[in-house]
Amino acid sequence: MSLKRSAPLDLSPSSPASPPPPKRQHHKPAPLSSPHNPLQQPPSKLLPSAPTPEEDDYMNMTIPDPTPTGPESYTERLKRKQRAAELAQPKSKAELARIGGRSRDEALTKSLLWHESAGANKGLKMMKKMGFTPGSGLGRKEWENGGDGARLEPIGVSMKSDRAGIGLEKATGEKMKDVAAGIGVEQLNPEEYRERVRIQAREARMEAQFFSAQKVCEKFEDTEDNLGGNAQRSVPLKSINVFWRGLVKAREERERGRKMKHEMLQSLDLPRLPGYDRNHELDHEDKVALGIAPGRIRNFGMMVEDGAEYETDEDEELAEFEALEVGERLKRIVAHLRSKHNYCFWCKYQYPDGEMEGCPGLGEDLHG
Repeated sequence: MSLKRSAPLDLSPSSPASPPPPKRQHHKPAPLSSPHNPLQQPPSKLLPSAPTPEEDDYMNMTIPDPTPTGPESYTERLKRKQRAAELAQPKSKAELARIGGRSRDEALTKSLLWHESAGANKGLKMMKKMGFTPGSGLGRKEWENGGDGARLEPIGVSMKSDRAGIGLEKATGEKMKDVAAGIGVEQLNPEEYRERVRIQAREARMEAQFFSAQKVCEKFEDTEDNLGGNAQRSVPLKSINVFWRGLVKAREERERGRKMKHEMLQSLDLPRLPGYDRNHELDHEDKVALGIAPGRIRNFGMMVEDGAEYETDEDEELAEFEALEVGERLKRIVAHLRSKHNYCFWCKYQYPDGEMEGCPGLGEDLHG
């Protein structure tokens, strides 16, 4: 800061006061390192300014550590693990539908008049202002005049999942309850169920054994007659032994069904269809080679005469034999094989004489 020099004052009374001559003022330049101007400081002394409280320093932000809590109890740890397991396993569509149905049913059973949220219901507030009180009906009180009165509760909402008429499901359910109460529902006994399954399996096994015994009997019969399986036997069905007559009858029915299907396809206008008889394409040798010539019997065992009429009369003897239990039928056919052919069905061997030396006996249990 520069100081101005003033002229000396002349205090003598004789000289008049005159203004001093003007002088040029010389201003000195300010120093480079002024403390009031930080931009004029040397570069080495420039320091970053500290952030103001209003600004956030994201580069130097520090995250405080979570406040330590007390030791976790066993119940809290169990709930935390259960919550984590539920979040790790999302619910399936069926489970979500079941939860949604349960929530819907719970919501439908709640009354808006007595629910906790009834105070925020604008409609209920308006009804209360008009004189309605929860638990009373709407309109005139007809019960005072001898009437039944109005409804005290609103009509409930019922969800329908089928196309049945209104009230049909309820009536059917009540009827079924009455029937169940009158008759009583039989409880399933596990022991009885196991026994029934065991009996069914044993009968199915014995049916398979009886079918095998029938084929053995038929084979012995064809061998004794020197006919073989390829020969045609023109015999009535009832003349066959009842032990394997059912086998022959079932085979005949299958063959008849095959022929009917073949004749039906023959009638179709398909001359290019291979494997079927065409009078204008196949000669007699081709028909015999393909097995479609009239009177030709394939190797299906003993058959009745080809072209013979189907016997429609009931076979009482066969029906009576098939009405027996499968165990009794198997026992009889096994005895027939032993007595007539010296063949043990359980040993699978034909003995040279009727003594059948070496056979343990008649039953399957004796053969181990």
